[in-house]
Amino acid sequence: MEFVERGILSVSLSDKFSKIFKIVWEAADSPARNWRKIFKALMLTEYLVKNGCERCVDEIRDHSYRIRQLQDFNYYEERVVSFAFLEDSY
Repeated sequence: MEFVERGILSVSLSDKFSKIFKIVWEAADSPARNWRKIFKALMLTEYLVKNGCERCVDEIRDHSYRIRQLQDFNYYEERVVSFAFLEDSY
């Protein structure tokens, strides 16, 4: 997470900012069977909202509809709930 935070905080590395968030949003839009990727993307966005710069918060706010779509996300794997996450924290 420190690498991501350093890449985002650095003004001269604005290209890395867009690359990082491109990867985050692609992971959030992954198919349900890739629930681990979705979970990691959500955990990273939560971390960046709490600890990132204002630019991160603005980016996440602009794409909040993607997070809201995952609010009731459940994935069932062999009759076991593998992933049930997201409270109304956003």
